[in-house]
Amino acid sequence: MNELQAHRSASPPLDSVTADVLAEGNSTSWAARNPGLPIIPPHQPLTSAEKAQINVHAAERKATAGSHQEKEASLNDTVKKLLEDMKKRVDTIATEHEVMPDKVQKLLGGYQFYKPSRSATLWNALLHAKATEVNAAGEKHTPVEIRQMVKDDAGMQDLSEEAQEIYIHALEEHRALKNMGVRANNTAAAKDVQNTLDVVLRLATWFGTDNVMDFWEDIMKWEPDAIARKLEQWACSFGQNMEEQNSLENMQKTCARLINSGLGAMTKKQNIRMNFVNFDVTIKSKLGIDLMGWPADAKFQSPFNMTNIEHVRSLRDALKSGTCRWVHMSPQERREHADALQAHRASGEIVNKPHKKRSDAGVPRKHKQVAGKENQSSKRKRASKGQGPRNRDFYEDEEVIDSDEDNSADK
Repeated sequence: MNELQAHRSASPPLDSVTADVLAEGNSTSWAARNPGLPIIPPHQPLTSAEKAQINVHAAERKATAGSHQEKEASLNDTVKKLLEDMKKRVDTIATEHEVMPDKVQKLLGGYQFYKPSRSATLWNALLHAKATEVNAAGEKHTPVEIRQMVKDDAGMQDLSEEAQEIYIHALEEHRALKNMGVRANNTAAAKDVQNTLDVVLRLATWFGTDNVMDFWEDIMKWEPDAIARKLEQWACSFGQNMEEQNSLENMQKTCARLINSGLGAMTKKQNIRMNFVNFDVTIKSKLGIDLMGWPADAKFQSPFNMTNIEHVRSLRDALKSGTCRWVHMSPQERREHADALQAHRASGEIVNKPHKKRSDAGVPRKHKQVAGKENQSSKRKRASKGQGPRNRDFYEDEEVIDSDEDNSADK
């Protein structure tokens, strides 16, 4: 009993609601039965002053609602007008640069996910100059001390534009040297010597997974040593020196390979070949691509028809460096090219050179029947009737390939 009275005496003071409940002698609620425990007080009714203040605020919001709606409507109209003007401007830019409006809109609404590089400022240049000056004797001043030195130095205050450019230029040179240079010390020199000795003294070994080694031995029936010997033999026998690489025949093959591979990559077709004779019709007009950057001193013809080795070398270098490359023609360029071809046809010029006729053109030819193969030929004939028409893309590619046979015959 004494402990219970001590606990009740140590309990927190009662609030007004609990005190009223206890005074009335009401034991129906949890607060009445547990007077020593804290409770959440109920919401007190509003006073007359608080109700009047709430009514005033409601009247003010109602009065300003009309003006707020007018401001929102005005803002919406302004934004709509801006969007209309922007759409007209985007269409104008797209027409001017011959691109689709979606591309301009994408570039206009794109985000920049990278930060530009920090340029050298005057303050950084002054800090660098002061640090170079005070730390030249091997000392190490803190950045806080260097900043204070710059502020206290009267010679670094109120600089002319020429002096500012000198400081900034010195900092830019220091940054460029730091990015491109190497830190030379004894450790770096020792590692350089050790790596050189490893290259000279250590013998070359084979590197490869087990599956690759098993493939050469099980499928190709070759040992790795035999492959290495064949590679060495090919390197010594098939024009791996500089003089043979720069021969006319090898450079002609390289140019033809680069031109055909680029054409296939642009058209997504594997069996397409370059057509120099009917280039304007079969390549530019039909496929909508052009070969830009052809050397000015070289005639536009097949590399196998070029006899000047300097012209072939310049063409090979241009193809390797990307100066001479395949590009897609814009819609405007294709229209202009089609108009030019139509003008040439109207003037009577031969735009597309026809294919050469066969020497036996017009002579009926029959397949010879071989004894014992009559049934096989009839099966082939029946199978050919059930086949559908050939793909149109195949005809287009075959037309370009046929015209190349005339060029390859001239080499």
